[in-house]
Amino acid sequence: MAISYASTPFTFVDSQFGSASASNIKSLVNVVVDRRYHKEVQKKTFFQSHGMIGADVYSEGDFAQTAPGLPVVRKTDLTAQPGDTIKMGLRKNLSFAISTGTTGGTQLVDSEVGWDLDNQLVKVEQFRQGVRTNGGINSQRNPYEPFEQTEVSLLSDWSAQQKDTSILYAMHYGFGHHLLRKYGHTNLAPTAVINTLYGNDTTMTTSRTIANMLGAGTDNVKPVTFEIGEAYCRQAEFDPISVGGDSYWVALISPKAKLALYQDATFRSAVQHARERSVDNPLFKYGDGLIYGNCIIFTYDKIRTILGGNNPAGLTVSNDVITEAAYTGIGGGLASTDLHATYFLGANAVVWADGMYSMAERIRSENDYGNIIGRAVDEIFGTKRADWKNEGGTIDINQSLLQIVNSTVL
Repeated sequence: MAISYASTPFTFVDSQFGSASASNIKSLVNVVVDRRYHKEVQKKTFFQSHGMIGADVYSEGDFAQTAPGLPVVRKTDLTAQPGDTIKMGLRKNLSFAISTGTTGGTQLVDSEVGWDLDNQLVKVEQFRQGVRTNGGINSQRNPYEPFEQTEVSLLSDWSAQQKDTSILYAMHYGFGHHLLRKYGHTNLAPTAVINTLYGNDTTMTTSRTIANMLGAGTDNVKPVTFEIGEAYCRQAEFDPISVGGDSYWVALISPKAKLALYQDATFRSAVQHARERSVDNPLFKYGDGLIYGNCIIFTYDKIRTILGGNNPAGLTVSNDVITEAAYTGIGGGLASTDLHATYFLGANAVVWADGMYSMAERIRSENDYGNIIGRAVDEIFGTKRADWKNEGGTIDINQSLLQIVNSTVL
């Protein structure tokens, strides 16, 4: 979809000899550099490189957009500044109940139904980092590659890691970590996923608690975990990811959970006899992408290092510092370090809003004849779990995200 430049704060020169203020020319140059840096970050982002983020579009789509949804839906508004809010809408389907509509010659007028609309309000906020390189060290000989290149590489790595973490935080706590740090847990109250199951419970009862967990590896990540996950996603009418006309859900596990899976003869046999993955589809082309049933399983260690056995409702923030709280009162004699958050993502499980593009700006010393003293990056974005709200502000549904709290006792 084309960008409407009229809605951006930048002025563009129509010809080589056209007139424009120096400030406008500088803005244009910054955006060109930002776009290149922006793409470098995307290549390093786990969710982007594994095909789980939708196209970087500049609107919320339209009726002509028929591409199947991906786990992370993204919207970019180049005019959005820190603290701005971007609104995303959800149009729900009409009811399929047998009592709806009219039959025969019954008048339809005054029997129609109204629109059923939900929305997401996603705040974007500034997130900054810099690398300091004092004096003229950029031009000195050193055992590293030129610092000018290294600075960009370090900052793009940092940005990619932060965005991956932000998506995980949005899944687990409801909001990206830099939003929680900025606004605190009072303004952005962390909550558990609406669809949370504890252990490998085939009754799929959401009223169970952490106290219902079983020990001795009973609730380990197993083939039945994915059978439960797929059944729940279908029963709750989650929006699937469509690949080749089939419905799939992405499952995220840690390396230790994958190790536990491979100890199971049923899973090992299923993997050996699974259908061939298609290298043409980004969701299937990675070596660690396993398929069990209609679940595409990816291994990602941040599931362990970032989420661990933390209770989503226990997170607090004070003076820009996040304090996570581990689950307590766990059944089966399990410790919080034994727990594992297994996530199942359908289409549009997380919403990601971008403001102005990332910057990799070089900073010059004001008192040392223009020597470079470092480089800074300025991110303006926000992530949020797709807990859709009605126009009254009440959480209505979450139709794309499931968490099963498992164990990894080996």
